[in-house]
Amino acid sequence: MAKALKIIGGIVLLLVVLFAAVIFMISRIDPNEYIPTIKEQVRDQLGAELELESIEWKFWPNFALDLQGIKLSTQAKSHQQLLAVDNASVEVAVLPLLSKSVQVDHVSLKEPQIWFHQYADGTHNWQPLIDKAQSSSTDDKPAEPETTSEALNIAVDHVGITNGLVKVSGQTQAEISKFNLDIRNIQFTDPIPTMLSAHIKVTDPEPQEFDASFNSNININNDFSLIELNKMSVGIKGQEKEQTLTLNGNASINTVNTAIKTDLTLEPLNLDAWMTIIPESKESNASEKETAQTKAEPIELPKELIKGLNVEANLNLKDIIMNGASHHFEMEGKVQKGYVTMHNVKLEAYEGVAKGNVELDVNPTPAKLKVDLDVNNMGIADILKTWMGVQPISGTIKSEVDVKTTGDTVEELIKGLTGMSGLTMENATLPKVNFNEIVWNKLQSKTGDIATLLQQFPKIQEQLGTLKTPKILRGTTELDKLLAQIQITPQTIQSQTINATLDGQPIEGQFSYGRLTEKLTLKTAVKLPFEKQELADLTWPLSCTGSLAGEFSCGVDTSALKPLLKELAKNEVKNKIKEELAPHEEKAREELKEVEDKAKAKIEEKLGTSLKGLFGK
Repeated sequence: MAKALKIIGGIVLLLVVLFAAVIFMISRIDPNEYIPTIKEQVRDQLGAELELESIEWKFWPNFALDLQGIKLSTQAKSHQQLLAVDNASVEVAVLPLLSKSVQVDHVSLKEPQIWFHQYADGTHNWQPLIDKAQSSSTDDKPAEPETTSEALNIAVDHVGITNGLVKVSGQTQAEISKFNLDIRNIQFTDPIPTMLSAHIKVTDPEPQEFDASFNSNININNDFSLIELNKMSVGIKGQEKEQTLTLNGNASINTVNTAIKTDLTLEPLNLDAWMTIIPESKESNASEKETAQTKAEPIELPKELIKGLNVEANLNLKDIIMNGASHHFEMEGKVQKGYVTMHNVKLEAYEGVAKGNVELDVNPTPAKLKVDLDVNNMGIADILKTWMGVQPISGTIKSEVDVKTTGDTVEELIKGLTGMSGLTMENATLPKVNFNEIVWNKLQSKTGDIATLLQQFPKIQEQLGTLKTPKILRGTTELDKLLAQIQITPQTIQSQTINATLDGQPIEGQFSYGRLTEKLTLKTAVKLPFEKQELADLTWPLSCTGSLAGEFSCGVDTSALKPLLKELAKNEVKNKIKEELAPHEEKAREELKEVEDKAKAKIEEKLGTSLKGLFGK
């Protein structure tokens, strides 16, 4: 037993001596002597200039290299400074080196600073370094090994960046502070837990400020051809309480063909809260003409970017808050070879549901867009208020939308929309228009020939004031079971026929909306429930024009009333003549009776004389 202990003790002592010898030999090597060589390698391989103040050995608690005063700059036309790190260290376990295994315990960067500047032509100050690195990797192909050797196993236990700072300049002015990165267990055989957090402050073009975080288990295969982000969570928190959102899910990136697959859920997204960070437009000294030109600048489709994408995505937006209402959106999307498809699109909003598909092809010029949606029981008033700021009509809609368009800008796609849409509304209300009141007021205005007839014959005028249900003149126009087929062209949105029910009576109409003029025209005809049947049977054509945001101006065609009034006037004239002739008829009747009696007496007398002579009596 004692002998065994002596042997073990001897081995331990030998290892200690060997370790001490290694440390002694390494300590005799001054790493600062290699700084010029390191600078030259950085210049040759990256085309960048490196400043390095010093390199020091550390032997406790782990073997480590400690680097001080690191600065990296490039030969860009301006904004040459790229990176500055006060302190960086790499800790390596010594014993695993004996078994051809590199065990990096810790890689640390403390308070690094990074500068990123984008030039007006779209390039940035890191561009020369990236281009040089890519060129070097292409030119310097590795030579074929003469003999095979056992692969060197590399594992990194921890990589940490503490309190980093990124300054962004150019078209966007921003600062990313409190940048912290924590990566654990980098072995490429097991998931790599990764955590990142930062505070982002944008000062131009639109001031914004928020905190961001990222957590995921990252899997990377041996040849780096596939990167998987599992159990991914991205969080963003603004300055206000409800300015929060969380993105959860999984994603994968194929580095060979740049194919991306995602399955993501976003919740919540309070647009009402986030819109408060968008400031009012800044005052400008530019002329009104320049301002108008700026506003009219088209938004181009990123066609080349879309052509280069290879993405499959499932997206679920669970809780979108807009104007105080909660919405839900989900879809399955794919982008391949310039063709974008969105299948199984589902939007739960405005107390209804919309389902359908969207297809975009950016390969031709102009690009082609097709939208096929079924809308069920959505509130039209809330939709118009949200997107147009007006509520010219309210009620729930059912619609089958089938439209196509072409264009290379967002404006061209919207302006070029063509197609058909079937529309059904069980209860449609026009809050600013009362058809019955419009007709009634027109009749009460008593203009033209109608006024003359009504003034001459008060009894006829009284008939116009007698309605079975006076309440129809109050409130709004409420249409039941409205049906319409809507045609959409680049110039107009119109329906040749609208069928509905008003106060139990079927009505028809037409409407058109000029997409260029923003002028709305509505034509229909109604009946009023007069007690007099002749008036109740009359149909009153209406024609209304106006805009969605403004007032409507309506006219009524009262020509149908003229023949009826003239007929009533003729009857009234006959009645008046009869009344005026009545006394004269009685007197004439008496005078006629007297004449008749005298004539009768005279005839009888003459007849009697003749008979008397004839018969001798």
